[in-house]
Amino acid sequence: MHLVFENLVKNLVHLWTGTFKKMDHHDQPYVLRPTVWNAIGAASAASGSTIPSSFRSRPQNVAEEKYAMTAETWVFWFSYLGPILLEGQFLNNKLVELINLCIQFDIPQNDIHCIREGFQTWVVNYESLYYQNTPNWLPTCPTTVHTLLHIADGIEQMGPMWVYWAFPMEQYCLKLSRAITSRRFPWSNLSNRVTATAQLTEIGQRYGCLQEISFKKRLQDDNYDKEYVLVWPRKEQPKLGPGLVTKLISALSTRYSKKAKGIPMKTMRSLCSMKNVVSWGWLRRLGCGDLMHAADTTTSTAPDRRDATFICYQALADRNIQLRDKRSEFDLKMYFGQLKGIYMVQVPPSKDLGLKTLDTVVFAEVAMCKDVTAHSSLNIHYYRKLGGTEIVDIMTIQCLVGQILWKGRWAIINRSGTLAQALVADDLSDYE
Repeated sequence: MHLVFENLVKNLVHLWTGTFKKMDHHDQPYVLRPTVWNAIGAASAASGSTIPSSFRSRPQNVAEEKYAMTAETWVFWFSYLGPILLEGQFLNNKLVELINLCIQFDIPQNDIHCIREGFQTWVVNYESLYYQNTPNWLPTCPTTVHTLLHIADGIEQMGPMWVYWAFPMEQYCLKLSRAITSRRFPWSNLSNRVTATAQLTEIGQRYGCLQEISFKKRLQDDNYDKEYVLVWPRKEQPKLGPGLVTKLISALSTRYSKKAKGIPMKTMRSLCSMKNVVSWGWLRRLGCGDLMHAADTTTSTAPDRRDATFICYQALADRNIQLRDKRSEFDLKMYFGQLKGIYMVQVPPSKDLGLKTLDTVVFAEVAMCKDVTAHSSLNIHYYRKLGGTEIVDIMTIQCLVGQILWKGRWAIINRSGTLAQALVADDLSDYE
């Protein structure tokens, strides 16, 4: 799989730009116009500002900096940016679909069958389009094209590809290369780095002090509900506009509607003082989750800043909301938006609310992506502008997403795939 991105994908790009092995690609149907490819390259480079740094390093201009792209950068570009920027240029994204199946964490037996047959069909189509049964075009069929036919066999024999591919070793070698400070004794530098790293890891594991001996700066945080961590900056009694206060009170009324038995908004406002509100700047989801930034706390204006404010969240939507005579029927739907603020509200004990002890609730203010549509078999979502803001429980927030502007609309880059989704109780009374 490593050579697929290091060789096959790179060769495809050379074919699309008419620069493959200095062959005559004039009037070939697969060659893109230089203006189109330059626009694709510029959009790739510009997407770095709207794709979080946790996704990967800043994307390069694929039209001008192909020489600087590694297998890792090709993975991200081909899996996420390519299907968006090349939409409409080719008949389908079959190769991307097959590669996404190959790099899944778990691969069911049915998917292995799809991978085998899919690559067989793709190779036949590839030879028809690029090789064209012409001996002079034989260089378009390197060994890596044939290797695709054996990927399914490798998965059956050795398991998912992430178990044995070369990316972890490349990253480890990159870390070691930074230890070389002497041209005369490079091997001593490497040996000392490996030894010191192993010793620190052993100490941290044995005495449970990995965070204490880490050289990384630790952010001040506060755990919430064992699934999320609220991260500084923290501000008590923030200045909230009247509209935001009304939305927070409405969200609290909805949350305690069962226990409060239809308590009016006015009473809820008197019970819940906004002086008990604390705002936070970042939100981290535990279990290898993302670190999400609240846009309203952003102070950086650096030109190389990476946007980490757009999120994916899930909420219950009433399918009969426009039919007043029908009973409400709720479906769990996926939404996208920009995280504007994170607010912790402390609700004091109250007989009216059925609370015997202090209750802490954390809400997120989210500017919703308006009129989101999904296209293509890769389930890529698009929107044109942001709509109004709403208040949601942070327990509904799933992950961080990126975005790229192309042809007047924003394409959402969601790398969560089949990760954990929000859990919904069968009986809505469980939300009391």
